[in-house]
Amino acid sequence: RLVTLATPFLFIAAYVVSLFFLGFNIEVFSLSLIWPVAAVFWVLASRYESGLAVPGTGLAMSMLLYWGWQAVTLLWSPVPFVSTTMFWWLSALPLAFWLYLLLPRERHWLRYAIPILLSGLGLAFTGAYQLLMAGKTPDSLFLDVNIHAALLNLIALPACGYLLVSLSNPRTGNRFAMLLGLSFFILTYSILLTKSRGGILAFLVCTGILLGMALRHAPRRIVAIPAGLIALAYLLANLSWAGGLMERAQTLSDIREAGAGRFVIWSQSWLMLFEHSPFRGIGLGIYSILWPPYRVPQDDSAGFFVHNDYLQIWIEAGLPGLLLFLALLGGALWTTVRILGNAHLPRAVRLETAGLAMGLVAIALHSLVQYNFYIVSILLLYGLGLARLQELEIAHAAGKPKAWLIRPAKYFSAHGYRAIVLLAALLPLGYLASIGISAYQSSRGVTLAEKGRIDEAERALIVAHRFWPDADAPLFMRADLYRLALAQSVGEGTAPRQRVLFDAADGLLGEAERRNPFRPHTFTLRAELYRLAPVFVGPSWREKIEQAYRQAIRLDPRFYQARYGYAGYLLSRGEDREALEILEAGMHHVYRDNDQTLPYLILTADLRERMGDTGGAGELHLRIDGYRKSREHLPGG
Repeated sequence: RLVTLATPFLFIAAYVVSLFFLGFNIEVFSLSLIWPVAAVFWVLASRYESGLAVPGTGLAMSMLLYWGWQAVTLLWSPVPFVSTTMFWWLSALPLAFWLYLLLPRERHWLRYAIPILLSGLGLAFTGAYQLLMAGKTPDSLFLDVNIHAALLNLIALPACGYLLVSLSNPRTGNRFAMLLGLSFFILTYSILLTKSRGGILAFLVCTGILLGMALRHAPRRIVAIPAGLIALAYLLANLSWAGGLMERAQTLSDIREAGAGRFVIWSQSWLMLFEHSPFRGIGLGIYSILWPPYRVPQDDSAGFFVHNDYLQIWIEAGLPGLLLFLALLGGALWTTVRILGNAHLPRAVRLETAGLAMGLVAIALHSLVQYNFYIVSILLLYGLGLARLQELEIAHAAGKPKAWLIRPAKYFSAHGYRAIVLLAALLPLGYLASIGISAYQSSRGVTLAEKGRIDEAERALIVAHRFWPDADAPLFMRADLYRLALAQSVGEGTAPRQRVLFDAADGLLGEAERRNPFRPHTFTLRAELYRLAPVFVGPSWREKIEQAYRQAIRLDPRFYQARYGYAGYLLSRGEDREALEILEAGMHHVYRDNDQTLPYLILTADLRERMGDTGGAGELHLRIDGYRKSREHLPGG
């Protein structure tokens, strides 16, 4: 009984924490996954006597096979720590599915549904406040407004199904129907506020299908209510944007123009797929590491995702991974068909099933142009929605699906079984806790270094490395600390100490390169280290410096830090024209103007002027002045 009561709380806690995971704050990711992992093993431990009922359905089996294949791909990953982290990242989907499905068959769905609906309303109000009161992009807690729209889709469409249930059932009461109607209106309004073309199109298509299905089970006057709420939300959202929503929708008339950025990424990603291993894949999470050389200069995206989840799954998990994922979605569709195929089902079950299914379909459609299946919060809710569909199939489909009952009591003693479960749980829980601590200590080390507290920063990074020994970031961060200490000691006549600092930094960079040979930062840092103390490098120090810079640029042609450093090195040797060539080769790429790229732009402008290109220098100076003026108008600028 305690497990049944506590599990929804643990899931909601994980989901709420996952909303604050931005893709790089691994400590938050760790905290968001620890709860469902712990809950799953807790459920397993509690099922000693009653046993585990595993559905023998296509949905459940494809979920197991897809999860298992993801684990298998870890065997050939070129950067194991990245792929292992991504494995647990993507495990949010099966964890949520099995966490809900392995519980006893009790009425506990509302313990999940109500908090999730409330969270959706909170996100909706946050987005509306950002636009209407602060004049900002209505993306709530996310870095991408499209993800905000996707998550609200996953909540709004099931809410529409429940609204239809309440409207068609007089016993639910008018007050409950009004609350659901208001919630659906708020969610719809917030989705439309995002102006996410893919998100809004997926919402409208799936809502249209849902309302069309509802016409078979409910009177037209009831179906007209959510349709009217959508129309009203559209008018209000368009008014909030002063007509901008309609203008945004009109851009869909030219698909080539609307999807120009996506088409560029897809074409290069397709090339990447077939240049590597289209059957077994390159490894989970490795796409962004191998992507930079394929990236065209005009691509200004962050470079982490393909913006088509199916293509990215194929690239990373191979053809078996893609086929198993499609089988998983097909299993969900077949589950929906089996439920709705029971002619004796109550109207409420049919409408609930349709609402849940359309929420899942909206994410699947939107993922053709987005990366929804790589967002932990969406994966958690998606897995939960699939589990609820599976539960409805078991309870209501015509012809009960088979189930395998696994009784641990037949094979183990109670203490032995729980000891096995505990030991099995320690592996993922220990890993997640360890990388979370490491990420926190790494962030702390960077903060301490910026404050000049070098000794404390070093100790923090040593702790970070101990808790995540496979990761390369703590290693090159420490190497950078030693490089800075070496720079401060140059000219002080302390050659033995300089040698110790150099060897320590060089050794750490070598370790970092072995863990991740694709990170350009490591090679750039090595070049800067060799420039500081060429006497310790050997007679071929010039070749090694250039080799390090060129390797960094080869790994990521857009990596302006390497180009800036390489140009500075060439200038120190009087090779001004060669330095300008290195910088100009990088200027073909699209850079966002900020404080980090400003020195690169300034140096390029100065060299253009020095080489006689006054026109090109003038263009860059105008760009630099424009950025500086824009900075003056920012808070704190």
